[in-house]
Amino acid sequence: MGSALHSVTIGDEIRPPRTIVYGTDKIGKTTFAAGAPAPIFLRSEDGLGVLQVPAFPPAQSLDDVLGAVAALITEPHVYRTLVIDSLDWLERIVWAHTAKHKGVAHLEDLGYGKGYLFADEHWRYLLKGLDRLRSDRRMGIILICHSEIRRFDAPDSAPYDRYQLKLHKRAAALVSEWADVIGFAHFDTIIRESDVGFNKKVTRADDDGRVLFLVEKPAFDAGNRYGLPDKVRLEYSAYRDALKEALPARTSAAPEITLPEEMAAHA
Repeated sequence: MGSALHSVTIGDEIRPPRTIVYGTDKIGKTTFAAGAPAPIFLRSEDGLGVLQVPAFPPAQSLDDVLGAVAALITEPHVYRTLVIDSLDWLERIVWAHTAKHKGVAHLEDLGYGKGYLFADEHWRYLLKGLDRLRSDRRMGIILICHSEIRRFDAPDSAPYDRYQLKLHKRAAALVSEWADVIGFAHFDTIIRESDVGFNKKVTRADDDGRVLFLVEKPAFDAGNRYGLPDKVRLEYSAYRDALKEALPARTSAAPEITLPEEMAAHA
């Protein structure tokens, strides 16, 4: 029997990032994602506006979503990034699928909290499919989500409000743990104090442009596994440059493409 020490490696294989971008309406999340390499959009809402980018028809069911992911895994194509727009609208599809699977009309009919627990299974299944797409086809993944202001119960301070993913807390925890980068898209607000004379000062908030925050602050959830800077411009080119600066240049050949039997059943 061979020694397990023969399997020891230094560092993980570098794969395309799994990115969540969330923020308020019309801040530029979809435009940001459209700047990714050769993107294709998987829509759960019609939010592309005037953007001319490849896109699947808007998904009406979870089977539509899984079928699109399975097609990208197994069929020839030139796309390098899958964008799901948006997670919070997709959540409604997951809820409807879970209720149908359990034979009820609505998720709440399953009892207090049980429906969301059952929905975890379908979220994990989808994330597993996205990981296969990332590993087998070397595609980057961008998940777009809206934000909401929610009370945050910090263990070391009094509760306070902050921006968070507009998802049920169980789904938010799953996708946050899965993602390599959680970016909060917002205006970079600078507070300036001006002297207007007569011993009076005026405080003014100025907009210094749209940015993607990549490190958590008390006002919002964010984070990354790459040691990225606190923020970059809300442009994919700026995000790409930050990744190139942070990541070592390591690549490897794509493994043989196989399709999970479970996903094939949904295709």
